Amino acid sequence: MAAPDTPAARTPRVVIIGAGFGGLYAARALRRARAEITVIDRRNHHLFQPLLYQVATAGLSPGDIAYPIRAVLSRQRTTRVLLAEAQAAVVGLAACARPDGGKLREVRLAFFGVADRPLLAARAASVLDGKALDENLLSQAVAALEADFEPRGDLHASAATRRRLAGVLLRRVAKELLG
Repeated sequence: MAAPDTPAARTPRVVIIGAGFGGLYAARALRRARAEITVIDRRNHHLFQPLLYQVATAGLSPGDIAYPIRAVLSRQRTTRVLLAEAQAAVVGLAACARPDGGKLREVRLAFFGVADRPLLAARAASVLDGKALDENLLSQAVAALEADFEPRGDLHASAATRRRLAGVLLRRVAKELLG
């Protein structure tokens, strides 16, 4: 592990769970990002399922619709692929913003693990967009975030825990985006 004040320690890390179309698209979209990218999937191949019936009827070879994940991402030096299975993602946040003199511009926030699909937190993003970041503004953004969605509870975490974690992630990520 790198020392806390070295450039390697400050390199952002992105973990993508699943190498389906969304996971591969995200990894490819981040190929030029200054970040360490880790793709985790329980299989070592990407499967194009719409053509699976043609393999079953001998119209195609299995190699025509299944491709090794490492081969797809082999030209990305900062990307590694791990063969593993994620047990649960309690709450996750994908955030994008452009720092501009102590303010965040073009803020986009998407949370996952809080509903059946990722949720865009448009109200929370608009609260942060173009304003100087302070504790009051972060509190307003968290309140807007809570108005944007009602998290689901399940075996891994209650709705209240997910709501609290989403607020913590929002505060942390907003501060990190400003540097």
